[in-house]
Amino acid sequence: MASAFSRKLQTRDRAQHQADLEGAEQAALSAHTPRDYTRALVESVTATDSVAFFAEALTLTRRRQDLAPLVERTIERLHGEGLRAYAGQIERHGWSSLRDPDATSRRFWAVAIGVMVEGYAMGRSPDELSREMLRALGEQATAKSAGEGAHLRLVGEPTPTGPNNIAESNVITLPYSQVRASISDIYWQNSWPSDTRTWIAPQLFVQHTFEAYKANRDPVMETILAYP
Repeated sequence: MASAFSRKLQTRDRAQHQADLEGAEQAALSAHTPRDYTRALVESVTATDSVAFFAEALTLTRRRQDLAPLVERTIERLHGEGLRAYAGQIERHGWSSLRDPDATSRRFWAVAIGVMVEGYAMGRSPDELSREMLRALGEQATAKSAGEGAHLRLVGEPTPTGPNNIAESNVITLPYSQVRASISDIYWQNSWPSDTRTWIAPQLFVQHTFEAYKANRDPVMETILAYP
């Protein structure tokens, strides 16, 4: 039985869990409020048995340590992809997260596993699982009020660095060549410590082209002026 389960976990692990995760993310992308985002994510997760299946693997790992690497990879993927998606939504909509995004992502999946294990044991329906999970999660972020609704939009191309980066300029002279050089030596933390993005995506992507340069046009400014 355990051997068959192990084979099933190995064949299902990457493809199925990745598909379920991507499906949950896609279902939540159209949400415009933190509450709608959480609801869409919860409904997508509870609509499949993927989390329940993974919970079975977690309990089996106590007796089958050979399953540990598979389980560990899945946990890392859940947390990593969940953090990326949640941080992206926070940045995109200007929401205020009630917790560090990494803690929020980990808490979401911990609650999901607990609710699914208990719910399946008690024969609860997907709707009942969703309601219980939403109750346990509570509010995860807040949207700005109507008076604060206007927020900056990044227009153009991705930034050259992430929000947390090493910058500034420290001029030094190399000891042998006497060539003067500049080294960035100050760490600027403008986001959560767990934010490892290496760039920030614009809300309105506009690519600079040589053709526009030759025509003395500024596509970014044109996009800004035409924005409703």
